Amino acid sequence: IRCQRKDWVHPRARSIEPELNDFLNLLMEKTKDLDGVLLENKGLSGSVHYRCTPGEQRRKLRNLVFKEIEKHSRSLRLVPGKKVLDVRPRVPWDKGRAIIKYMSCLGIREPILKVYIGDDQTDEECHHHTHEEINRNV
Repeated sequence: IRCQRKDWVHPRARSIEPELNDFLNLLMEKTKDLDGVLLENKGLSGSVHYRCTPGEQRRKLRNLVFKEIEKHSRSLRLVPGKKVLDVRPRVPWDKGRAIIKYMSCLGIREPILKVYIGDDQTDEECHHHTHEEINRNV
């Protein structure tokens, strides 16, 4: 989160970043023979896109990713989306918590309507939290 010229990263997510990078590099190696797979490293998360992967290879790809994520289940998790598997740190964080953290940084304490926009199932996991809950848990 960037707010008022300061950057904030969830400390647990930052500590998992090297493992996430290793996991994505492993997937890149193991999926190089599959067509249409796009691996995207977003820093603190990653995505395995398979929109262009032929149908018969999709099952193989999904099985491979699910098998590999089991080895990292204490620190990483998969979030299925539209022809994508998002790889995220296993951290209690979502867009709802991010909005609250951002509002806290801006000093907004009064109740206001909060809106975020997304285009995938991965954008639906928002939860309702208070400023106090967010600041107490990070």
